[in-house]
Amino acid sequence: MKSMKLLKILVCVMLLFIHVLIPYTNVIAKDRISGSIQDVDLFSGSALYNYDHYFDTIYGNEGALDLYDNPVDFEEIILDDDGNEIELDAFAQPKSKVSLLSYDRISPFEQVTQRIAIIDTGIAWDHPALSSIDAIYWRNMIDNNNDVRDSHGHGTQIAGLLASDGTGGAPRGMLPNAKYIILKGLNDAGEAEDFTLAQSIRQAVDMGAKVIALSLGISVHSTVLQDAVDYAYQRNVLIVAAAGNHAKHVQYPAAYPSVLSVGSVNSQGIRSVFTPSGYELDVLAQGENVTVLQQPRGTKIAHGTSMAVPLVAAFALRLYETNPTATADEIMTHIILSSKNSNNWSENMGWGEIDFFNTFTNSLAMLVGNQTNTEPARALKVPRNGIISARINSENQFRWYRVHAGYEGNLTITYRNKVNRYVKLDVFDDSLRLQSSRMLTSNMQSTSFRVTPNSTLVRISTDANNAPLNASFIFSYQISADIWEANNSQSQAKVLPIRANIESTFHVINDHDWFSVDVPATGNIRIAVENVPEHMDPTLVVTYRGQNITVDYNAAGGEEVYFAAAERGTISFSVRDYNRNFINYPYRIDISFNPSSIQRYADTTSHWARADIDKLQREYILKGYPNNRFYPDRYITRAEFASMLVSTMKLATPNSNIRTYKDVSTNYWAHTSIATAKHFGLIKGYPDNTFRPDMPITRAEISSMTYNAYKARMVTSSTNRFKDVTSSHWANIPISSLARNTILQGYGDGTFKPNHFTTRAEASAMISRIINLY
Repeated sequence: MKSMKLLKILVCVMLLFIHVLIPYTNVIAKDRISGSIQDVDLFSGSALYNYDHYFDTIYGNEGALDLYDNPVDFEEIILDDDGNEIELDAFAQPKSKVSLLSYDRISPFEQVTQRIAIIDTGIAWDHPALSSIDAIYWRNMIDNNNDVRDSHGHGTQIAGLLASDGTGGAPRGMLPNAKYIILKGLNDAGEAEDFTLAQSIRQAVDMGAKVIALSLGISVHSTVLQDAVDYAYQRNVLIVAAAGNHAKHVQYPAAYPSVLSVGSVNSQGIRSVFTPSGYELDVLAQGENVTVLQQPRGTKIAHGTSMAVPLVAAFALRLYETNPTATADEIMTHIILSSKNSNNWSENMGWGEIDFFNTFTNSLAMLVGNQTNTEPARALKVPRNGIISARINSENQFRWYRVHAGYEGNLTITYRNKVNRYVKLDVFDDSLRLQSSRMLTSNMQSTSFRVTPNSTLVRISTDANNAPLNASFIFSYQISADIWEANNSQSQAKVLPIRANIESTFHVINDHDWFSVDVPATGNIRIAVENVPEHMDPTLVVTYRGQNITVDYNAAGGEEVYFAAAERGTISFSVRDYNRNFINYPYRIDISFNPSSIQRYADTTSHWARADIDKLQREYILKGYPNNRFYPDRYITRAEFASMLVSTMKLATPNSNIRTYKDVSTNYWAHTSIATAKHFGLIKGYPDNTFRPDMPITRAEISSMTYNAYKARMVTSSTNRFKDVTSSHWANIPISSLARNTILQGYGDGTFKPNHFTTRAEASAMISRIINLY
């Protein structure tokens, strides 16, 4: 259990790398935030490199072109993919134009002498390959002394990828002549307080670092850490951080908009299986089969998003070297717009793998000036959390951006410009209907607007007096309140059915979600907090018969489950985030109940559907009549089937959200079920806004309702399977699909009889088959 008496929040930081053949497990206490070092064997002892065959032909197996000196004497010219000659300045010669990028495919950036900070587990000063490192400052931020010796090894690996001088056969680092600020922010177990990490970032900034390499991550948001990230950003220091390994979502601080988050690709340029996806992923770089330093000497192979960070950090520092007045967001934009997926950001790939050739043969002005997002059809897809720079050349030019938020919420755009100039933001829905217009006139001015789960289009423009305009825009998203609000106290608890599976959110700091459920009889109840986002550390508190039971056994991203015997009565419970953060992903609550015994219906003892009816009765999906009869051969009504379907799917909506039909009063027994079915799109009424709840339901209608409920989980079919259901029949696809998925059956004569009414037994059998399948 987590102690609420901790004076400091301890952070167990995930060092984002994966050993090969060196298993290690760090078991963490519940009162620590985040996970541990994650180790897997990727079944690969060496990298498999695929060079671009065209440039293999030009350069053969000759040595690399030096990146900073004049090109070596090759007579061949360098051609692009279209066969045109490429003109490169002497400062930007590629080792070779390869289709895939890795540490051993480009020469070290020998002439870069800017300052870079490494915050990690320290450094092995005595490793031969680090004997020449130009460390201008070092500090143990944990013990407040100058002892930064690395007893863990991770910090030495990151330092080697950047600063190794190649002694003893080790690979030469990407930045062998840079000036290093070494900060031991993690202890020898890879743990730290979030306060220590924040202080380390601030110290790196104060010591003049232009780039900070963070090959680590924590699962949950920390205000003190975000403040430190903002401190760096406001001083034009770019933080490059690992996205995480085997996490559901991108870790912090990589998840913050002003941090360049880095995932991993393998040697073939394919996204590594351990790279998380999400709205915060920026770029990818080599993170598999990376040769790193090991202590006390020598090298080994390592994998992880940790290993990808130094390569991206080196790109960033070199850009600062050649663009000393650039802002952090300009450097970030330069890298992402040079990446291989730069025209099509996605949750799985971000902006794609970083691209040496594009990065160092194009200026930022060229990258943003040559963008084609000048009309809606060419809108640049951007993440809901991130930074993008733009150039508007004239008052007649627009820049269009498409934001996929995933969930309803509020998007804040912050305008950043070195000189105060006017810009206009117009927001459109996916049908190009104008939603709002805002004017931004000063640096760091912000505006917020509502976004839908799907596409929201943002158009940026200016006038003749302010063009041409160069500016950056910070996108920051916050999820909306769920439909159950307000339910922040026990007195506001929303009532859920005994079978329910609902979605909820923490949309503000210190949000509490309160619910209650009426237990109908003696039995076992299960209340589970499921589908927990990586950024959330749930605490479940159950109130029953005057007692509060706290369920909190797992760390962030883990589910919490209450399972206990209960008697007839009301159980209340609340869910909150242990760290009281708002979370930009929803979670789910699942409630199920198993009665100790059931009284079988008197009229189903010898019925053909008895087993199906008994199953649904035990699951509290069915309701009989007061005289302990089920009447299996009666026709089922539209209201009865809607209620059965809603209960089967564990759907629920709050009473305050209910909108129904004019012939279904609030006092009608199935009012809530009908409204819930309508809310989730399972049913449709008649043109006169009636539902006709007591009318028997036809076999075609029951097929349509069931198909609407489960079509996302089944194979859709339009193949005509019954001779009385033609391809033009209004319910052909639902009937054919349900038959294709063995959910319903026809008659022996090959007919389906779509206009015949359905009995309660037939409906029960179909629902029973659905439960078995899904």
